[in-house]
Amino acid sequence: MKSNKRPISTPILILLLVAILLGSSLQAHAVSKRMEDPLFWISKIKDPGRLLLTPSDIQKMNEENLKRQDLLLCRAKDMKEEWIGEEILAFLKEDWKEFGKTYQVLYGKQGIPLDDSFWNALKENINQVALKEKNRLLFGLTIKRTDVRVFPTAELSISTPTHYEFDLFQHSAIAPGSLVGIYHFSRDKLWVYVQTSFIRGWIRTKDLAMAKGKNDAFGQGEIKEPLVITGNFVRIFADPLFKQPVFSAQMGSTFHILHLPPPSPPRPRTGEAEGGLAGRRSRSRGEGQPARRIPQAGAGGGEGALSNGRKTGGKFSLSKENHSVMGNCYVIKIPFREADGRLTFRNGYIPVDEDVHYGFLPYTQKNLAQQAFKMLHQPYGWGEMSGGRDCSRFIMDLFNTFGILMPRNSNLQAKMGIPLGALEGKTIEEKKKILDRAVPLATLLRMPGHIMLYLGRHNGEHYAIHSIWGIQKGGKSDPSYQKIGKVAVTDLNLGKGGPNGSLLHRLTEIQLIGPDSEVKK
Repeated sequence: MKSNKRPISTPILILLLVAILLGSSLQAHAVSKRMEDPLFWISKIKDPGRLLLTPSDIQKMNEENLKRQDLLLCRAKDMKEEWIGEEILAFLKEDWKEFGKTYQVLYGKQGIPLDDSFWNALKENINQVALKEKNRLLFGLTIKRTDVRVFPTAELSISTPTHYEFDLFQHSAIAPGSLVGIYHFSRDKLWVYVQTSFIRGWIRTKDLAMAKGKNDAFGQGEIKEPLVITGNFVRIFADPLFKQPVFSAQMGSTFHILHLPPPSPPRPRTGEAEGGLAGRRSRSRGEGQPARRIPQAGAGGGEGALSNGRKTGGKFSLSKENHSVMGNCYVIKIPFREADGRLTFRNGYIPVDEDVHYGFLPYTQKNLAQQAFKMLHQPYGWGEMSGGRDCSRFIMDLFNTFGILMPRNSNLQAKMGIPLGALEGKTIEEKKKILDRAVPLATLLRMPGHIMLYLGRHNGEHYAIHSIWGIQKGGKSDPSYQKIGKVAVTDLNLGKGGPNGSLLHRLTEIQLIGPDSEVKK
């Protein structure tokens, strides 16, 4: 089985990579307001609405990438259902070797050192002794956005008493409705050790609904045309009057659709070129994507059917009284955790004017721009701490809206797609020539510990949009940082003259997520 761990060698290296040791001034990343509008970059592209990859191209690419061991991607439904205890134990030992107790002092909450009593209690809670010779893999669905932790603890692990923004025990976060394979339980039963589609780790038991078996977890079947969250975050409600919020779903999350609202008349396009689409809440169908209808739920009865006019088990039914309300929302199928932890399904409701899309978005440069800029100025969050996104999660969420499976970490994402040329030993001018061949908005730019989306060229300079923590103000003798802490548009000269050089100087990979026919020769 693939490791799916977050590959990091030491805690100090994490901070050096994440903090992006770039330059000497916060003002270095400032750009004009118009450059923060997706239409500015779209207008520079000839035929930005052309399809770069078809749905079948994307499906083929996903299948090929799932077979690659080096990308650490996983499809939970394809996991084997019986595991030898030694296999799971090897995973747990690997985690401990990478993130467990070392010679270096680490700190928890309030900056208190993590002492031997903490590490001993943690090791006991991992509960290795409970592993059997043969272990049946269980399945479950997450009922909310929840953290994926390295170990079964909410305690922090930070390299200095004040670096609270970088918890070394924080792998990532996982979206509501995500299918996971369950290997093992902690001794206190508060945590479960799971395999997600992109990483392995511990999540809180209370945030997971347990399926009776594999068929129960897949009861909704393969979702051919899911409802895709295309806004930055979208709230899901338990009622069609939108008074009972259930959870927020981030960009790229998908759900089984039960009911689509009637098509709305076309909106006037006045003001779009002036104001752009960044941050706008809209019912997004994407470029070249017509509105589509599906039969209303209830036509055939069954789970989630809206037919009998009663509210039963949390399911809202399509009665005469509420028929008019249903025209004001999308109805989706969401997992629910019963009091005993069992998985059941209920209806979730999304306002008709929210930013969602029936089916994945067409993979065009225009749609890539519009999606990326919906996250502009959103906060940086290491491993999605405090609801933010780090650089690789920004990339992952963006491409998920097109149905493209992405690894979780920047070094793995840079193995995706088509390399535009070897950068090792190249001069700044040689790297610029390679960038001039790149496809704007469909090209990833990576340097050690960081990844960006290439926007294009303006006034002779190359630009990118990325989620960035901060910049180093001095050299090794002055390791202080000035915070940016958000998704920002910057040119690749950022950091020039600083102790580590510019972004352009530090580039190691330029990767096209698209066909090589798009590359300029």
